[in-house]
Amino acid sequence: MNNLKHPYKVFLVNVAISFLVSIIVFLGLHLDKLQEFAFTFGVCCLISSPINFIAGIVSNVSRDPKWGSSFLISGAFLLLLSGVSCGSGAAMSY
Repeated sequence: MNNLKHPYKVFLVNVAISFLVSIIVFLGLHLDKLQEFAFTFGVCCLISSPINFIAGIVSNVSRDPKWGSSFLISGAFLLLLSGVSCGSGAAMSY
C-alpha cells in the first residue's frame, strides 16, 4: 500500500469502513436480499461522505492541505459511490 497515492488510501479505508458497517447492519437487521445490501451500503457511504467533507475542510484550514484534499476527494467519491450502489439496488428491485 506504500505505492498508492494518499487520496486513494483514504478512499479505500473509508470504503472498507462503510462496507464493514453495512455488513453489520445487514446481518443485524436480518435482511436477506442483495438489493437491501446495496441500499445499506449506499446509505453508509452517503452518511460517511459529509463526515469526509467536514474533515477535509477542517484539515485544509488548520493542518496539512494534503490530508484536506485527500478527505475532500474521498468524500466526493463516496457520494458518487452511494448514488451508484443505491441506483443498483433500485434497479435490482424491479
